[in-house]
Amino acid sequence: MVTSHAMRSILIAIFSLLLAGGPVRATHIAGGEMSYKWTGGNDFEVTLRLYRDCLTGSAAFDPSIVIGIFDLATNLRTDTLQMFLQRVDTVELEGPSGPCAFPPDVCIEIGTYVDTIAIPDNAAGYYVSWERCCRNLTVVNLQNPLQTGFAFYMEMPDPALQNSSPAFTDDPLPFVCEGQPLDYSMMAVDPDGDVLVYELSDPLAGNLGFPTSPQPQAIAATPGPAPYSPIVWAPGYSLANVCGSNNTPLTVNASTGEISVVADAFGLYAMAVTVREYRNGVQIGMVRREIEFAVIVCLSSLPQNSVSLVQGTGSGYPVVQSGNNYEIYETDTLCMLYQGTDNDDSLWLEVSSELLPGGPVGPPYASAPGDTGLYTVTSLFCWETACGQAGQQYYVAYKLSDNGCPLPQTRRDTVFITVKTPPVDSTLVLLCLGLQNDDSVKVQWTSFASIPPRYFSRYEIYRSKNGGPFTLLASLTDPALRSFTDNAAPAHTTNDYCYFIRAVSVCGETGLHSDTLCTISQLNGKVNFLKQVSVTGPDAVEVTWKHFPLAPQSVFYVFRKEDVPGAKFSLHATLPFPASDSWTDRQVDPSSDSYCYYIVNEDQCGNVSEKGNEGCSILLDGESGFHESRLSWSAYREYLEGVQDYRVYRKPVEKPSFEGLAVVADSTLEYADRELDLGSGLFYYYVEAVEDSGGLGGVSRSNEILLHQQPIGFLPSAFTPNGDGRNDIWKLESSYIREVAIRVYSRWGSLVYASDNKNEAWNGTDGSTPVPAGTYVYTIRFTGYDREEPYTDTGTVTLIR
Repeated sequence: MVTSHAMRSILIAIFSLLLAGGPVRATHIAGGEMSYKWTGGNDFEVTLRLYRDCLTGSAAFDPSIVIGIFDLATNLRTDTLQMFLQRVDTVELEGPSGPCAFPPDVCIEIGTYVDTIAIPDNAAGYYVSWERCCRNLTVVNLQNPLQTGFAFYMEMPDPALQNSSPAFTDDPLPFVCEGQPLDYSMMAVDPDGDVLVYELSDPLAGNLGFPTSPQPQAIAATPGPAPYSPIVWAPGYSLANVCGSNNTPLTVNASTGEISVVADAFGLYAMAVTVREYRNGVQIGMVRREIEFAVIVCLSSLPQNSVSLVQGTGSGYPVVQSGNNYEIYETDTLCMLYQGTDNDDSLWLEVSSELLPGGPVGPPYASAPGDTGLYTVTSLFCWETACGQAGQQYYVAYKLSDNGCPLPQTRRDTVFITVKTPPVDSTLVLLCLGLQNDDSVKVQWTSFASIPPRYFSRYEIYRSKNGGPFTLLASLTDPALRSFTDNAAPAHTTNDYCYFIRAVSVCGETGLHSDTLCTISQLNGKVNFLKQVSVTGPDAVEVTWKHFPLAPQSVFYVFRKEDVPGAKFSLHATLPFPASDSWTDRQVDPSSDSYCYYIVNEDQCGNVSEKGNEGCSILLDGESGFHESRLSWSAYREYLEGVQDYRVYRKPVEKPSFEGLAVVADSTLEYADRELDLGSGLFYYYVEAVEDSGGLGGVSRSNEILLHQQPIGFLPSAFTPNGDGRNDIWKLESSYIREVAIRVYSRWGSLVYASDNKNEAWNGTDGSTPVPAGTYVYTIRFTGYDREEPYTDTGTVTLIR
């Protein structure tokens, strides 16, 4: 075991490494960790523990240090705290028979700094840090370790939470034996009962030396804020392979803090473990332990262990294992074999659990004998659970020890067993009641659960008659049954027999009972409600209905008619077991006609439902007027909650997409668009009907129509390009013109002006030379959006100077 002259202390043992002909001594800090404890009000006791070797010539601990407290959100330093060295402990190794000799030239000391500080409330929380340079020259997994510093760091939540940080419970391992498997606990305990999650993390170099600063300094004048640079791994090393191990790299169990490794290479290695503190699923704090450990040749080996599942009851739901955590159900049997081995020493195996005879948990008790032996010990744990033992987590603790030296090796393992109530089917759904003859009713159901039969006790079918109380009609012990015939239901079309079913587990837990079906309403009362009927293309109308849970067991019949006087519905499509909530009718011309639909369904028992609401598509029509588009459409029907309003959308031919144009009251079925884009001339339109609130959220879209405007152009008969700002230019005023060609000639027939741009103006020049006053002849040729053939015209314009 690890002890100290003053007290049992957290330690990191840094061993001298025998390299290339002689010892190389580590003379720098070897690691450390921070923690804090709430002492009342806003006061906190902060502790920093540092580890160093104490060989001749090594630097002593700093007599005092100054740590920084920083706002976690802004990185602003809010306070500093000078902490004085409280004590220095020397670490010793002690075996079962007394002290053991350290490896040559090893001396480990722990320096402890403790002080109290008042920290004001801050919803963002704080982090606390201290930096020091530098590390041991002999660390092999870091680049430039002699110029690489340490940054000791922890995070704390709002002091108003009155939280205390986790604290590591076990001493860090002094060394790792080369080539031998190691499992060692880095567990921490949280005094507030918060959930802790462990992870390996990069050691922090801070900002005093490499890689941040080319000129390392031992300590900063004032504490500096984050971010703190991580170390730089030497080639071949990384967070995924701290020791350069070929077979089993260093890992940490996220739930228990146990580290595992098989270290293959002699040397001194740096590592860090982060413990994150969670409350109600939210991280509130974090502490870190940073250490340097030596891989040496050991004379004794750590006992090995294994826990294997020997037996889990039945098939279907297996025993769920995650690491050393098992989940089982009441009435299951769990057997686990624990085995410990040590090739060098005798072993002692102790087993403890509240499940063993004499424990607080009642019978049936578990069995798990301890064992003592040379090289190998085993214990077979078996427990047959019973009803009534669910609702808590049980433990089985193993302690495996040998008598090795210099460090006696002790392994502690805990297996956790969570017992849950057996699953019970709560997904039963009555499909239908088959009204077979005057005296018999066939009850059919389905289940969406997959539960092993060993957890099943029975189905219970209940019946009532004409509104009377429900009574147990039958108990069925076959879990595979999906129907039951009630042969004592006379006159079931006049007597209203109602049924429901529920499942009961092996421990008497009852699942949710199914829905209730009654014979009179089994003239299939499950009606299909249409959500919307909407035009989705030039030859497509989509019919969408409210989600129908029994669709996979039903046949839908779609009826259709054209929305014209005297038209009658007829069967248009049959949809067996529809997999979606919509169907598209492609035998339509939605630009010429409005189509109406309704749906009925047939259940597995052959009972046909009543018809649901009708839905009729919107037929949009329109015509062009002078500077306006006049739209009219058919009313949408029948939303369950009626039409809230109609929404008109428009897209000029040049635009890539439609834009909302107007919202029209539900009673208005027409709209005049007088805000036309004069630069265009071709306009697409469609209309949407929006269902009122409280319904199914229906939105029905109409067909699209295309309307055009006739092109219009005007050219002035005279203009005065004299620079007075009035009538200085001659320009085409146009609406809905697509292309234009204008030519102006002198009275001798010479071309003085030409333009193919409808927005361009003539300023009375030929090129850059002003033309004389007089009368000129022009020709104009233009096209609109209404036809391909161009319009032409000829006239005169008088230029006055």
